[in-house]
This record gives sequence, structure tokens and C-alpha cells, in this order.
Amino acid sequence: IEIEKKILGKQVLVEITSSPIGSIITTSAQVVWHKEEKGRILGVGLKFIDVDETRKEEILKLVLEKLFPPREARLSFKPISRRLTEKESRSLEILDLIRREGPISISNISQSIGVNVVTTTNYLRDYLKKELILECGADVSSGGRRPNLMALNAQRGFVIGLEINRPENFILGAIVDLASKVIARSKEDLPPDTNINQRSVNLILKLIKNSKVDIDRILGIGAGLDSLTNVEPLKEYVEKRIGLPVLCQHSSQVGVFAEKWLNMDLSGIDNLVYLDSPQHCSLIIDGKLYLGGSEEAGWIHTPRPNVKEDLFCLISLLNPEVMIVSKRLLEQEEDFLKVIREDIRRALPALTKLPTVISATLGEDTVVQAVCGLAIKEVFMQV
Repeated sequence: IEIEKKILGKQVLVEITSSPIGSIITTSAQVVWHKEEKGRILGVGLKFIDVDETRKEEILKLVLEKLFPPREARLSFKPISRRLTEKESRSLEILDLIRREGPISISNISQSIGVNVVTTTNYLRDYLKKELILECGADVSSGGRRPNLMALNAQRGFVIGLEINRPENFILGAIVDLASKVIARSKEDLPPDTNINQRSVNLILKLIKNSKVDIDRILGIGAGLDSLTNVEPLKEYVEKRIGLPVLCQHSSQVGVFAEKWLNMDLSGIDNLVYLDSPQHCSLIIDGKLYLGGSEEAGWIHTPRPNVKEDLFCLISLLNPEVMIVSKRLLEQEEDFLKVIREDIRRALPALTKLPTVISATLGEDTVVQAVCGLAIKEVFMQV
């Protein structure tokens, strides 16, 4: 925790209410030693003055809250399904284009997003000022001045992604840069009686330590959970303890986003279905992650789950351009992709254009990469 350097000798006063008469008792603690590394306080020693031994733990908590006030988040992650403002939409469009296709010239950016060069330049000037992008040389010119090329400054910031999977008893986390390159990764067992909130905080702190990334350069946290009932408690707890904005989503709803975010071959595809299991899929419709009215879309409720029949129904109903099958499903049946492509042709002869059926490119890190990508997307929109 980074606090003022003049900490030695600092005295903290706290007040507690005594019982049963309800009078106010003032006690204090003085900092008598501290451990410091690279300008950060790693530990402190406290000397209590006039302390009630029976309430020492309560007083200690109050003292530490005054000595180390919670960090304030610089960003505030908003609901994924919200309607974007024009500025949010434009910022995401430009920065995501640079992420996918950079280095890229201003004129090519302008043409790709359909906005005049002057407006595009104004946006880019702001990103350059904030060091989100870099000028990296000049492009080949057909005459006149050579146009400057823009590239994403991937090391400008980092995000953390977590997957909390209680059915399979593990928690997985990673720190990635703005280009989704993994800097540090850790996977741990998750016993049934574990405090999920505190375990998540512990893993986040471990990742920060192992990555050697300054916490001030971490911009936010994404978390994929196996139950929506845990979203708000986890979000509130982690934001308070770590001081970074937290974005939470059901793990089964984000697989399709990870594939589209990281697979450049899918960058121009706006309608995709990702079949994760016989019971669930995740959807991108018209270029947006689709969550549904109560953010519970994607569950497949059938009396007897059958992967092939579920696929036929999804294709018929949603008419996707691409159908992605998770690696977990592919491992269950040999030559699954070849068989399913042939079955789709026979089962759906009325469709004028059948979807391309492909294997997922990501395996165990799908959820972590998805929530990291969603966090990066929020950063791009809020610059």
C-alpha cells in the first residue's frame, strides 16, 4: 500500500463506544517501525496507548482503516448490456481497430470507421496525449508526405482476469496487457468451504506480486463466475479491498467474446454462436455480446441434451455466420467437426447459406481471456 513516507512516529486516534453505558473511549496507536520496498509500505508495527485489551482486534481494524484508507478506482466499469454513448462507441471502434490492425495510418483508420480525417485526428491526438497509442514511423507514400502510423501502446496499462469455478473446484487468474498478452498466470484449488471473496483478493495480490507490475498501472479487473448470485458481493468486496473497478459476468456467457476478441479471422463476423456444452451456448448478435433481458441468455433446456440436435436448433433459430464448438466438446467425440458439418447439410437443406463450423482456439484460459477482453473494452470506451 502506498502512503506518505513520513509514517514513522505517526499517531492515530480512534474512538469506540463502551458498553453497557455507551460512553466514548478514545485510544491511539503509534507507528514504531515499517518495512518499505521501492517507495511502498509493506508492513507497519504499532504501539497501542490506553488500549482495552478485550477490544484490541476491533481497535486495530479502525486504526488500519485510518492509516491505510481504501484506494479510489480511477474508472468505473458499467453494465455490459448498456446503450453506448457516441463517444464510447467511437473510442471503442478506433482503439479496437488499432489493436487488431496496427500499425495503421490515420487515413486508413478514417476510411475504416467512416469518419472524416479531421475528426479521426482529434480522437487520435487525445489517445496520444494519454499514451494509449504510439506513433511508430511512417507508411509508404504514393506521393507527398509519408503518413504516420499508429499502434497500440500495449504496456500503457494492464487488466486482471479471474475465473471462479466451484463445480470444478479451481480459481484461475491472469494479468494481461492491453493487447491481451499474458504477463502472469496462476491456478489454485478451490475447496468447497472457501471464502470466495477473500480468495479472489489473495489471488489478485499474488498475481500483482508475481508480475512485478505496479498496481497504479492496473486499470481494472474482470471476473467470470459460475453463478450470478455471487456477482454483487464479489464486485463490492474486491473493489473495496483492491481499489480497482470490477466487471463480473457468468462464465458460460463469455466464451464467444474471447474467441472474437482474440481470433483476428473473426473480426468481420457479427453473428456467432459458441457451444460450450450440451446445456449452454454464448452469443454475439449484430456484433454485440448478447446477454438477454435478465442477463441469463444461452441456457439450453431440453429433456435429453443432445449436442447435434441442439446445434441444428440454434442454427435454425439464430442463423449465425459462424458456429464455434468448445475444445471440451470436441474431446468427447472423434472427428466431431467433420461429422457435424455433414449432418448440418442433411438436417437443414432449406438454408441458403450454412454457417461455418469451427473449433475454438482457446482452451482452459477462455473465460479469463474473455473477462480480460471485456475489461480492456471498458478501458477503451472510457478514455
